[in-house]
Amino acid sequence: MSSLSVEPCAGGEALVVSLFEVPKTRAAVAAWLDREHEFRFLAAQPYAPDGQPERRLAVRGDGR
Repeated sequence: MSSLSVEPCAGGEALVVSLFEVPKTRAAVAAWLDREHEFRFLAAQPYAPDGQPERRLAVRGDGR
């Protein structure tokens, strides 16, 4: 199990994260939401290290 918490910074900082996929089944999504219940989920545009946007949006968890 892993966890990552971040806070706003003054500016100029960067954060590199790993994306992962949750299988698109009702059971897998329900289990993921159950494990991550403390977050509010938002759509996010991920970018590759070279600055190019990824083709798909991602879901990010924003602490409540």
